Order: sequence, then C-alpha cells, then structure tokens
Amino acid sequence: MRFNFGKAFGCPVKILNDAAMQALGSYKAAACCFWGLARARSAMIVDGMLEPMELAHLTYKNGNV
Repeated sequence: MRFNFGKAFGCPVKILNDAAMQALGSYKAAACCFWGLARARSAMIVDGMLEPMELAHLTYKNGNV
C-alpha cells in the first residue's frame, strides 16, 4: 500500500523502527547503542549515522555473538 505521508502531514517524514527512534531520542554523544530486548530490535549510532539492526539476525555459537 502506498501513502504519501509527507504530503498528508505537509512536512518531511522519516519512518523508522521503534529501536531506531528510541536510540535517536537518547543520543547525546559520539556513539550510542540501543537494545530493545522485548522485541529483539536494536540500533546503533556512530558519528551521527543511524543503523537500525535486528538482534535476531546475529549468530550465536558457543556463548559468543
């Protein structure tokens, strides 16, 4: 389904996952890592660049990620 949110709200719109939004809300320094453990979502901010991630996609073997 296509919907032009920017046109509907009359301003630029960026859609992010919940972890990315929470990481942006708490970002204050050069780096930030947010883990939303309830939904296995995470986000990392390094040097002002936001990277949404999914913890479920990380491999786990013998106690190591």
